[in-house]
Amino acid sequence: MAIATITLHATGKKVSAELKHNGLGAIYFRPHTNYKGEYGFDWVRDRFDPIPYEDIVGKNDFVLDIDDFVFSKQEHKYEFLLKEYKTFKHPIVNDDNYYVPYLTLLPNTEAKFVLHIEILKYINEYRFEYDNTLFELSKSDLTEKEAGRYQTEISVKCTNKFSENKYISIYGDDKLMGQIMILANHIRKKIKVNCYYVSWGSFQTTRISENEFKSNLNKYLSQFYTEADIDFKEYNDFKNKDSLSAFFSEIDLKAKTDEDGEKDTLIKIDRETKENYIDSNHKKYDVLFKNLDKYTLEKEKCYKMFLLPLKGGNKEKKEKVHDQKIIKYIDGKVDKIGGKNLFLFKDFDLDTTPVHELLHCLGLLHTFDPNAKYVFEKGKTDNLMDYSVITNTSSFWQWKKVNKEINNKI
Repeated sequence: MAIATITLHATGKKVSAELKHNGLGAIYFRPHTNYKGEYGFDWVRDRFDPIPYEDIVGKNDFVLDIDDFVFSKQEHKYEFLLKEYKTFKHPIVNDDNYYVPYLTLLPNTEAKFVLHIEILKYINEYRFEYDNTLFELSKSDLTEKEAGRYQTEISVKCTNKFSENKYISIYGDDKLMGQIMILANHIRKKIKVNCYYVSWGSFQTTRISENEFKSNLNKYLSQFYTEADIDFKEYNDFKNKDSLSAFFSEIDLKAKTDEDGEKDTLIKIDRETKENYIDSNHKKYDVLFKNLDKYTLEKEKCYKMFLLPLKGGNKEKKEKVHDQKIIKYIDGKVDKIGGKNLFLFKDFDLDTTPVHELLHCLGLLHTFDPNAKYVFEKGKTDNLMDYSVITNTSSFWQWKKVNKEINNKI
């Protein structure tokens, strides 16, 4: 607090008064450019982001002719989405709200951010407000004070568990400029996942880096305050006719003759590559998935991932290129939303495919699914449940869907 002392000319008496500064600005938190999904962060994408939410929230209509969706933006759906976020009066934009981002951060982990700073009037003094018994910040002051736009980096480390939501707030001349909410992290959901290497006949599943698999899966699950206990096993049950290995073994020979999916067999040959692949949209899957929980697996009350030795391709999703059919390959398949079983096909993306498919089992739809709570244009987000080049984020409403212990009191 600054104090000014003046002397009255008439009386010679000295009078002191507090000087009030009128700095004006706003600060926005964004993930660091090296962010890889190591903590959960949900924010309203706006002008600081490549694609604002306002442009990609609406509805998707499936069109059979193009085998895809036609998106239409809907402002009222976007307004409905905004209600998910805590707000305060925007410090520099009239008649607008500042939407507070949400952070999930476990003890002994660190979140790195870029602060986008907009200053309209000179900021004399900054003040950081947070619980220093729970968080360590890499800086507690800012040097950017003149009018203009700036970027600076900051790290937030969580040092302990806490049972109530916490805030980190940044004030400029005692006016709130920016804020994030850290969701209570005292309860972590535990799940069990068994991964099976499935081989049959001439088809043998290649071993993967199990440590990398576990690390990636739990990294992304930490966004949901969820942890998986993961075991890898061999699946060698040939005793039951309904078992997975026996199911594929029976049709092994048929695969040698069915080029490009012209016959109604489960395993086919890609005419271009001459490699076998599994028809990932075959009606036989309905029977297969129903049998997976029986017999030797009936006592395993867990999520089950089956690593298959062949690629998965959808014969009903082909494109014509120079009059030749191109098979669209997929990395994984689940029995149903909220189910317990999923397939991982050969050469699946070790980084995000396991968590994407597991999140289906934990109840999440694609971001572009017409039945999703909020519908986004396909391929336009970086959400783990989208089909984009980079997917490493998740959203508050998804956290609550997966983990019922996530604090809803915002």
